[in-house]
Amino acid sequence: MPRATFYQTSFNAGEWSPLTYGRIDLPKRKAAMSSTLNYIPMLQGPQTRRPGTTFVAAAADPNIVRLQPFQFNVFQSYVLEFTANKIRFYTNGGQLLSGGTPYQVATPYAAGDLASLYFTQSADVLYICHPSYPPATLSRLGVTNWVLANLTVQDGPYLPVNITGTKLTCTTSVPGATGTLTASSTAGINNGAGFQASDVGRLVRVNNVATGAATQWVWMIITGVTNSTTASVTVQGLLP
Repeated sequence: MPRATFYQTSFNAGEWSPLTYGRIDLPKRKAAMSSTLNYIPMLQGPQTRRPGTTFVAAAADPNIVRLQPFQFNVFQSYVLEFTANKIRFYTNGGQLLSGGTPYQVATPYAAGDLASLYFTQSADVLYICHPSYPPATLSRLGVTNWVLANLTVQDGPYLPVNITGTKLTCTTSVPGATGTLTASSTAGINNGAGFQASDVGRLVRVNNVATGAATQWVWMIITGVTNSTTASVTVQGLLP
């Protein structure tokens, strides 16, 4: 029996998985490819050779590097080079310099942490998460003015509501004011250990704290720990 062939005039469906080779019912199958190494499919149908690469600069640590795109707008985009404890920047085909030396920002991320970094971007802020570090933001304030800081979380997230008999009371409920948060016991706080030094910066939400309202939530940040049942806090806001 003669072998049947057909002309392929379009390649813009890209590479398809072998699991789809039998899907002759899909119209796009006639524009698909099993492999398209070093080619880029074009919207109009043909494909073109991918652009070449050029050496721009050596990485700060050529052994372990994580690259992350950052697009500020349609005219300004960057490639961020993450290496051990630093970020360097590339734009317009070159390395971003300051005073003739590579501009860089210090980070807490060691070489072994780079593979576990997660990113998402909103406008000129890149949000960075890692299981072993607080969420952080990398903000572009200027061409050579990038700031890495811990993310300031607004009211949460929180652990499940404490269902033990422990009651929390605070000496103030005025937003912006500082006060003392007192627990009636350590039950339900850090597995019964009570407040710990590691709780500094922790968000706490307390119901009915001297507000006079029938139901009022006050959220605050722990700024210091006196003992297992007493902590200093700064009130951040009120919620109904």
